Amino acid sequence: MDYRNNSSYPYKPAFAQQQPQSYPSQPTYQQQPQPKEGTFALPAKPTAVPVDFYKLNLDQANFYRVQYAAADLARLGEAVEHGLVPTADRVGLVSDVFALAAAGYSSTVDALALLSHFKGEQEYIVLEAIAAKLSQVKTVWAMEPEPQQPQPVAYPSQPTYSQQPAGAYAAPGYAAPVAVAAPGYGVPAPAPVVPAVAAPIVADDPNAVMALYPTGNEEPSEPAAVADDDAEAEAAPATPPELANPVVETIESVMVDIGTLQWWNELWLNEGFATYVGWLAIARHLFPEWHSFVAFVGDDMARALTLDALRSSHPIEVPVKAPSEISQIFDAISYSKGASVIRMLSSWLTEDVFLAGVRKYIQRFKYRNAATTDLWAALSEASGMDVGQFMALWTQKVGYPVISAERQGNAVTVKQARFLSTGDATADEDETVWWCPLAPYVGGEPTNSASAVLKQKEGTFALPAKPTAVPVDFYKLNLDQANFYRVQPGMQVRHEYIVLEAIAAKLSQVKTVWAMEPEPVADQLAALQRSIFAPTAHAMGWEYPDGESHLDGLKRQLAIGQAGMAGDKELVAQAKARFARFIQGDTHAIHPNLRGAVYAIVLRHSSVSPAAKGGEPHSAELEAVKAIWENESTPMDQRLAALGALGHVQDSTLLAGLLEYAMDESKVRPQDVMYPLRSVAANAPAGQLTKMHLP
Repeated sequence: MDYRNNSSYPYKPAFAQQQPQSYPSQPTYQQQPQPKEGTFALPAKPTAVPVDFYKLNLDQANFYRVQYAAADLARLGEAVEHGLVPTADRVGLVSDVFALAAAGYSSTVDALALLSHFKGEQEYIVLEAIAAKLSQVKTVWAMEPEPQQPQPVAYPSQPTYSQQPAGAYAAPGYAAPVAVAAPGYGVPAPAPVVPAVAAPIVADDPNAVMALYPTGNEEPSEPAAVADDDAEAEAAPATPPELANPVVETIESVMVDIGTLQWWNELWLNEGFATYVGWLAIARHLFPEWHSFVAFVGDDMARALTLDALRSSHPIEVPVKAPSEISQIFDAISYSKGASVIRMLSSWLTEDVFLAGVRKYIQRFKYRNAATTDLWAALSEASGMDVGQFMALWTQKVGYPVISAERQGNAVTVKQARFLSTGDATADEDETVWWCPLAPYVGGEPTNSASAVLKQKEGTFALPAKPTAVPVDFYKLNLDQANFYRVQPGMQVRHEYIVLEAIAAKLSQVKTVWAMEPEPVADQLAALQRSIFAPTAHAMGWEYPDGESHLDGLKRQLAIGQAGMAGDKELVAQAKARFARFIQGDTHAIHPNLRGAVYAIVLRHSSVSPAAKGGEPHSAELEAVKAIWENESTPMDQRLAALGALGHVQDSTLLAGLLEYAMDESKVRPQDVMYPLRSVAANAPAGQLTKMHLP
């Protein structure tokens, strides 16, 4: 029975009889503004107490911390010495001063000075509190110098691991990457750079380098010799992508120590940012003559454009529910596309404004956790642009657009659509409207055109005025390939290294797809390859002149290798003659940079002795190159050049024997098997052999 609505029920409890209360219309005292400070009289000091001190929060009975004025804290320390402060209050005093120092309200040095008053402390609970705080301070100050500095260590002038003369990339600037990063971040590196491990660039695994920064945890495997100014040195110089790896690892270590992102879904920002800043350090500070962002376009950016054009791609920023899922996002989308869109953002804002925003972000969140949106907010403040909306489209959406362009007088009409490598994006797959900085260029000095951003599917933009001194009336979008999209039509091809490298990569892909086509097709592809690379190879020749740029050296290596492999008769004859002199002991016959190319050319066009009765075919050139690999006194980068060339031999029986050789761990280490397999995979006669010999 519901007694509340039954008037005949003889008894109703009190709550059922109560009338509704009328509450005041004004805010209660908790809601009213209260004063933040006040002045209170202290109790009179007893005559017997020798120290004129006071302590708030007796027995630590109240839930707050107390920050004392310096003079008051000093007198409180004296009271501790005289045994006037109760045990619980001594524990609270230690806890308060160190917590306030950690939060920046006071100095850790002042907190440590207070402990001098605790000499002779007997209470366990107080001693335990002091021990805990000292342990925290020692952990934070672990990298602080000794009071008496030891004598400087005389580090060797060359890397410990290298068998070659001192390298131009290592000895002069051990700490360069951190030194470059620090001005950009606006804070110094949290710990000193370790100089002795700065040098080797590991040829058999470019990622297996020991970080320059002491928090790095990667160990070096057998390193290649570093580059040297002496043209006769045995070591081949590293390419910009190879040098970028240790620089990236160094800067990433510094960045992680300065600030940590809140959760794993923002992993891409740490990896992509470090990758971009690593390239930036090389391009702007370490080796500006290399024009390394040109190499970035052909390396990280090209990799990202290729993978993100697949339907199986994913957004840069993906939700991570548990740490066990993070292995799924350690991929080229996180690293290479992440770096590419950071570079695009830096180009759009300009590097100076970008770095100003980064400094603002670092100063605001150093030694704290931060989110991706915190960086976008700092960059928006520095630039006055909506960085958050711009970047959300590039990081939270899969894919990228192709921009079609058509000129109309002094303007250009552009349209964007999602680019897929299959060329058949559906309407559902083409819903994203990216913000695309157009960066138009008409010759002369580039102009700042940050306002030319396509934010719809289609738009028309004015072109800059053509400089009088420019003889051709043209335009090109996406200057310096700074933005992450493709443009139709493509850029004009010139015989520069990065262009030739891109052509070589695409020809290799076509030859792989057409490997089973009739021989006339292969011959026509080889003729095309010769027509592109042979003129450059003949013009540059085999010798490296003094003062030649790094990129010209790489271009020579690429052109000779591509034209020779395609069967240019003059280059093949030269390669064979130089190889014969080289294996007879004339180490000057082949420059170290060209040895891998020469080994491949010689094996591609080697003569094979027919099999004797009951025997197998024989190639003297194959055995000679194999002997170079097996000679453990040869520098590792030169050994790997020989190992990587073995798969270019054309005889199928020899290829079968080579695959068995490669799978023999007593002959080839498991981590090196990829080198011969790469050349076998690029060798049409290998056919199904690779599949037969792989587990």
